[in-house]
Amino acid sequence: MESATGVCVLAAIATLLCFILTLVIKEQKVIRSTEPISFKALAAGAKFVWQNQLILAAIIKLRIIWRKFENWY
Repeated sequence: MESATGVCVLAAIATLLCFILTLVIKEQKVIRSTEPISFKALAAGAKFVWQNQLILAAIIKLRIIWRKFENWY
């Protein structure tokens, strides 16, 4: 298999495998908070993100990547 056909077959098999594995994922029930949206809840969320620097870094990095993506089109 040294031709483009082999690569296409391998890509098709990988795509089919990914599709099948996606079908196996089970939906999870999400329990939502009944707490009303307030400034106190917003401040608690900001405090949580600030205390977890890894989450803050990920948010900042995603924003930088998104800015670059916006300029592509």
